Amino acid sequence: MFASALLVVPWHSLLAPVVLLGLAGLCGVAYVVRLVARTKRLDYYDADAEDWIWYNILPFAAYGAILAGAITLARIPVDALFVLAAASRR
Repeated sequence: MFASALLVVPWHSLLAPVVLLGLAGLCGVAYVVRLVARTKRLDYYDADAEDWIWYNILPFAAYGAILAGAITLARIPVDALFVLAAASRR
């Protein structure tokens, strides 16, 4: 919803949404990397493949796609909007 709200605002340039979406994607990637490290350190529960896919791999891919869409938004806006829409669909 954050990405959708940012992209609806009538910006005068693409700099502000690029920076804000980039920060959101970067924070999301950093959060998932921290989550992976904490999941590996668990000693009372062994995460199976399903847990790794749904709680680590797919969120990392979604936040990475938001970051990639933000980076390419200024150069290739049409394709970047499709990437951002797909990433926000999780």
